[in-house]
Amino acid sequence: MGVSVFLFSGLPGKGPGPHRHPYDEIQFVREGRGVWTVNGETFEGGAGDILVIKAARFTASKPSGMARSSRWTFISARDSYRRIGLVGR
Repeated sequence: MGVSVFLFSGLPGKGPGPHRHPYDEIQFVREGRGVWTVNGETFEGGAGDILVIKAARFTASKPSGMARSSRWTFISARDSYRRIGLVGR
């Protein structure tokens, strides 16, 4: 199975607003701290934490604290290709 990987790096208070995906995500916090809201429940995380966000959950996140935060997001490459219409034609 292939995997797509995305790097997010942002300043405190800046991040993606509420959204959802048709696939599960695994996020690994590389540095800094952040706040995630998943289906209305808020979580905090920091460097070294791993978050698993199940498909179809409304999620938003942003770095917190005083410094930049970054994280890696991993998803199945098949799911990312399906999202842009390259699989299952």
